[in-house]
Amino acid sequence: MFSKKTDVIEAMNEMVVVSLYTDHPQLGDEYNRMREKMTGSSTNPMYMVVSPWDLEKVLYQADYNQALEDAFGEKLARSNRRARRVAARLAPVTSE
Repeated sequence: MFSKKTDVIEAMNEMVVVSLYTDHPQLGDEYNRMREKMTGSSTNPMYMVVSPWDLEKVLYQADYNQALEDAFGEKLARSNRRARRVAARLAPVTSE
């Protein structure tokens, strides 16, 4: 992770962080296509929060410059709360 900001680190620690290396010798082309399909952008790096129930649904995205903004940590945290609400609403109900 590039940031040393406490709020960004705290928000990222609440998520499953996945890094897709678009310069990977075998998988780079596939990762590039995946990023472009999900975000409509070829920018690197790209940060995304995806729905826990639909991994192709992007709830939030930011490119490198947006990630440098002061509000990035709060935007990540807000997106994480949104993802948790989606997960809670869609989680299967179990009876004990």
